[in-house]
Amino acid sequence: MKRKDFPRVTPESVGIPSAAVEKLLDTLEFGGFTEPHGLMIYRHGKVCAEGWWSPYAAGMRHAQMSHTKTYAGTAVGIAVTEGLVKLDDRLIDIFPDLAPEEPGEYLKKLRVQDVMCMGAGMPRMPRQELDWVRAFLANEIVYEPGTRFIYSTSCELQAAIVRRVSGLGLMDYLKPRLFDKLGIDTKNLYWARQGDGCEFCSAGLQATTEDNLRLMALYLQKGVWEGERILSEEFVRLATTTRISTVNPDDKRPVPENINPGYGFMLWMCKPEDSYRADGLGGQYTVVLPRQDMIIAITENAADPFRTLDAFWELLKEVRDQPLPEDEEASRKLARRMQRLCVPAEPVAPLGPPPGDGGRNGVAHGQRQRVLREHPVRLRLQRRHHGLRPPLPGRPPALYLYRGRGDPDRPGQHGRQPPLERRGLRPGPVQRLLAGRRHPAADVAAGQRHVHPKDRLRLQGHGL
Repeated sequence: MKRKDFPRVTPESVGIPSAAVEKLLDTLEFGGFTEPHGLMIYRHGKVCAEGWWSPYAAGMRHAQMSHTKTYAGTAVGIAVTEGLVKLDDRLIDIFPDLAPEEPGEYLKKLRVQDVMCMGAGMPRMPRQELDWVRAFLANEIVYEPGTRFIYSTSCELQAAIVRRVSGLGLMDYLKPRLFDKLGIDTKNLYWARQGDGCEFCSAGLQATTEDNLRLMALYLQKGVWEGERILSEEFVRLATTTRISTVNPDDKRPVPENINPGYGFMLWMCKPEDSYRADGLGGQYTVVLPRQDMIIAITENAADPFRTLDAFWELLKEVRDQPLPEDEEASRKLARRMQRLCVPAEPVAPLGPPPGDGGRNGVAHGQRQRVLREHPVRLRLQRRHHGLRPPLPGRPPALYLYRGRGDPDRPGQHGRQPPLERRGLRPGPVQRLLAGRRHPAADVAAGQRHVHPKDRLRLQGHGL
């Protein structure tokens, strides 16, 4: 793998005031709509600002959600560039052995480019099964292909198309053709697969913030990387401009003012002229701004990700075409701040009763207060019904979770839950925290990944 690091420069050297980046950070951190995890700002081939909110870090993989679609769409684009497939090729010609014996008129018209722009015309996807490509081709197509936008349909076909025309899965196909050339470490990528081995193209990839930036820098550079063409210029043009409107004629919901209702090939159009983005649930954005020769990449957990885009557009108002005079004090202040970013964790008393429950939920209120006195640890628990049980004789303290009402010390009551260790979880970091020992945030983060998803418990050490 060849990896050439991007030059690191001050924001002023590429026409962006450091104060404007600080304002963006203020909006992300204190706006109340997101939990930012990683941010990179790239202009004129240089990174002018970057930072990760602890416990997240530069080399840490992050779930990309639908940002995955852009990686998969790029694989199809490379296959088109290599001449393995054409955008006008019909699916029944690519998969003749899997198509129905008597295909319908719309299936006969369904092309690769219709799949790439969410225009397959299927209001519902077939149930997932091992022979899912055959099931897809047998599924009812209600609308003429290419005429109606129906999000998140047909994305998996990209992996199947690449595998059929190249004989390789997406990871094997992309490693020498894309990842190695862009400097994306495949050892640090994770791509979930379906039952037949095809990569899950809708939302299955885990990658880093810089991986996303490097991918979209290829599009900003019109498909060329360090003098080598990876994507054809025509494919990039089609992918980054509107192929289909995301607003259908019978849609009744108004289009938000900050949205451009256009979609390319696995890319969303943005409000600033000529701009576009790769987009994943929760605000996994990599926004490309060709007129400014600029990319903003963010990974986050946003409740209202469109407000993140609004914050980006506010930053653009401060961007200048020419370099600005260096402001050493402002750039040093920004650099220090971006090195010390941390996911906010407000101190709370997790053993107190949830608002409005009168102390009836989980562990009895008196027991909560007793444990809090004996083991003073400040944690944030994102769950309405929770409880901590005091340590048993000869055993370290452990975290217990309960659903519904009831006292965990009275097994006959509704709401009893087994302890963490009997539910396949790892209470180690939690136990050490409750025992009052100091642990790095990364240790706590490692513990988070083993909490059962149904419980949706989130732990964060505060001041550790």
